[in-house]
Amino acid sequence: ELEVKFNDVHASNADLDGQTFGSYRTLKDTPGVLDLTVDVQRANISQAAHYIPLIALNRAANDWLHTALQGGTSDAVQIRILGNLRDFPFADATMGKFDGSAAIHNGALRFAPDWPVVDSIQGRLHLHDKVLEVTADSARSVGVAVSKVAARIPDFTQSKLALEVAVQAAAPTQKFLAYAAQSPVRDFAHGFTDDIHALGDSSLNLQLRLPSLGEKLA
Repeated sequence: ELEVKFNDVHASNADLDGQTFGSYRTLKDTPGVLDLTVDVQRANISQAAHYIPLIALNRAANDWLHTALQGGTSDAVQIRILGNLRDFPFADATMGKFDGSAAIHNGALRFAPDWPVVDSIQGRLHLHDKVLEVTADSARSVGVAVSKVAARIPDFTQSKLALEVAVQAAAPTQKFLAYAAQSPVRDFAHGFTDDIHALGDSSLNLQLRLPSLGEKLA
């Protein structure tokens, strides 16, 4: 067996600034045992996919991160991996631990093609067990203040990835009609909302599920 230990290894470039700590030990007939802690104080959220190895996310999940995260910064990124990499991502907590999170400031998210960008995000990117999710309690989209956003891949180990999205907002009804006109909702409704003009306020509780990334939303 071979064991390599590293302590306070500093990395800094245009995208991030932080430190790593931990060890790696080879173990016969397995990929080895990793004990890793990452602490980043500055990060460009839109570049996150470039720094998450394919051992952690499969290609489809990594590609989604690359296209979905379109802006934002973080001053608090933590990653913890502990266990035999044979059992990664440790859905069984007795086998190890995997948890990665990043605070998001002024982020931008396009959760699926053809849907409007959600920007001004104050929220969190979180990877744990088999789940990848972006959440926010404050954001905007097409000029509408959004009170809640959640984009979630419930199992990033699958070859076909499902995507679940929830958006909640309250605003003048006319703004929601403008949102619909700039999203696939317009096609679903065959342009029915194009000539509608509304007064007053309303609320939006949008629930979407994409059974497999690349297919139509339902």
